[in-house]
Amino acid sequence: MCSVSKGEAPHLKACAHLIEKAEAGWVVKADLWIAGKNKSESSVFTASIVCIDSGGSILREVKKKLSKPDRAAQQLTLPEIIIPSGTAETYLMLVVEVTQEARGNEWWKFDDITVLIK
Repeated sequence: MCSVSKGEAPHLKACAHLIEKAEAGWVVKADLWIAGKNKSESSVFTASIVCIDSGGSILREVKKKLSKPDRAAQQLTLPEIIIPSGTAETYLMLVVEVTQEARGNEWWKFDDITVLIK
């Protein structure tokens, strides 16, 4: 879960789920359920699959933005991604960008993650 407290300044927060068996040349697709509370519209949520090299640089990424969450979970499917050579780790990321000073408490979470690797 990524939470934002009232009064927080603009910044990024991230939660990560390691996809352990993603190897170069394999195709990864993720389905997850997203829920949250965001009434002040001071933050934007992005779910993504990110492949990084051993130095921490992003090699490839697919993502979807969602500006308004729902307390009742909604399903989100991310596009397939082919893992490039040189990938050290692959993550399913939940990133919350606070775009202006938070006017209230917010939270975002993902759950019931299904990752397909072929």
